[in-house]
Amino acid sequence: MSALHFFFSSPSDSSEKTLGALQKNLGRDVRSVAVRASKVVA
Repeated sequence: MSALHFFFSSPSDSSEKTLGALQKNLGRDVRSVAVRASKVVA
């Protein structure tokens, strides 16, 4: 489940909680993409 999907599928959650989860998911995605990119470049 993508962070964006989670964000749009949880309108009943408090914005703060949703935003926190969104940032956490985004951070994880960015990290894994960076790791993958560095492996490809290396």
